[in-house]
Amino acid sequence: MGRSVREAFYSADEGRLKSKTLSRNGIRGRMTVTTRAVPGEPCLRSYLTLVMPILLPYSEIKLDTRCENQVENEIDRRAVRAGDEGLSHDYRVAYPKGKHRPTAPTRKYNCHGLTFGSRRTWISKASEIVKVLKDDDYQPVTLDELMPGDVVVYFQNGDAEHSGIVVETGFVPIVLSKWGPAHEVIHLVNDCPYDSMEIKYYRIRT
Repeated sequence: MGRSVREAFYSADEGRLKSKTLSRNGIRGRMTVTTRAVPGEPCLRSYLTLVMPILLPYSEIKLDTRCENQVENEIDRRAVRAGDEGLSHDYRVAYPKGKHRPTAPTRKYNCHGLTFGSRRTWISKASEIVKVLKDDDYQPVTLDELMPGDVVVYFQNGDAEHSGIVVETGFVPIVLSKWGPAHEVIHLVNDCPYDSMEIKYYRIRT
């Protein structure tokens, strides 16, 4: 998964082309390195040819914590599904008080991908959120200490089910989050499809 790299070497002694293919992270492409002898020169000269990489429809991207631990993720670049468009419409109807941002449904990223991955990918495993909170040095904060820019994590049975970014504080904070494969919404922390009975707020330390 990742870049597909083809390295080609020309051996002046053996007079033939050698090649091998490496693959990593779901991006396919080709890099060709050709090395050959140049008349009148004692050294070999290398020529590099790059071919534009082609993104695979479904892959994992490189996403490290501050401790350089990879965060398991998956990005789905395929076209929007009809069911996701229907879900997005239903949410707009069911939660009229929210500010529904004009972002299209997508499985390229989810709520955790928005909160912890800069909208780049989908993070599904609750254990990965625990890893991020620990490695990136997030500290719990109380409602009285809460500030815009802090994050909220919704837990269910001890697992991180949903997350968002605090945009406004108050008795009932307002957060920005993405609702599954649907769109992004600015909403009261308890006005969403997720259980808000067990929520915790965090702030990252510098």
